[in-house]
Amino acid sequence: MTTTTLDTVLIEELRELIADEIGCDISLIEPEVDLMETLTVDSLERLALIAAIEDRYDVNFPDDEVVELRTLTDIEVALLRAFESAPSDEGRSVVGWMPGVQPSETKGAVR
Repeated sequence: MTTTTLDTVLIEELRELIADEIGCDISLIEPEVDLMETLTVDSLERLALIAAIEDRYDVNFPDDEVVELRTLTDIEVALLRAFESAPSDEGRSVVGWMPGVQPSETKGAVR
């Protein structure tokens, strides 16, 4: 599995999660669409969305970073950064959230 495929899977999964959490059609969730402005997500909805993402991927975004998460791209970059900064003894990686994918299938992929 290549990095591009991992990115594509992550983006599609995030699009579905965001659409479900804020109650909109998935087609409205595009990489640079401002969730707060364009889709009128309020501050409480944003906090619930971020909490759902943190729960789903077992990460914690720093509080100062949360206010900057306005687009799908922002969320993806922050999530990948959270995966990269996770202590290695926790075994957390991009692979951890991909059902049915074995570590051997992701050689050379983003971890």
